Amino acid sequence: MPEHTLLELADVHTFYGVIEALKGISMEVRAGEVVTLIGSNGAGKSTTLMTISGVERPRAGTITFNERRIEKVNPDKVVKLGISQAPEGRRVFPELTVLENLEMGAYPRRDGRREQQKDIAWVFSLFPVLKERRKQEGGTLSGGEQQMLTIGRALMARPKLLLLDEPSLGLAPFLVETIFRTIEQINKEGTTLLLVEQNALMALNLADRAYVLETGQITLSGPARELLQDPRVKEAYLGG
Repeated sequence: MPEHTLLELADVHTFYGVIEALKGISMEVRAGEVVTLIGSNGAGKSTTLMTISGVERPRAGTITFNERRIEKVNPDKVVKLGISQAPEGRRVFPELTVLENLEMGAYPRRDGRREQQKDIAWVFSLFPVLKERRKQEGGTLSGGEQQMLTIGRALMARPKLLLLDEPSLGLAPFLVETIFRTIEQINKEGTTLLLVEQNALMALNLADRAYVLETGQITLSGPARELLQDPRVKEAYLGG
């Protein structure tokens, strides 16, 4: 069972100029869990991940990771502390090869080439198609392959916590199944996950716990299985 709290947000407020995107959200992720954050477009899901990553600075509230306050820590240092993000929109380096993209993901590490080669082999075992395409430029891959590369690159930093932003967005259904099976495997192999996902049904079936975000506020939270049965969640996110 998941044990200690790995990540905790307490009353976090994030603004874009005068617009308050996060209105005092509080949530936690325990070590070993898959936690999902669901909500409609514009609810603040990506902002939550960007605030955890240090890309956006909260104006108020605290973020604690592994018993250390990180709300004022720069993004590169957040990665070194053990939080990695696979951003929405599959932002691969288009002119670098698959292999070079993965090597870029390992930049915060100082443990030498042999350890990195081990992790590249692990990513290739998770996503065999990337091994076949290892010499191909990232920009020439299909959408699904780019999504795999984005996740693989994030894993190369050896995160304790992996933030996944809309991994299924724009993918064909069979690829969505593949991506979700792999996400489950990554978790079983020891990585804690915080998943933002518009496919609420798949996210809730995969997750241990879930939070519902509406216009910058957490409106519901609990075990994912319970939220699957909640009439409000069914009506808003599961097509009735």
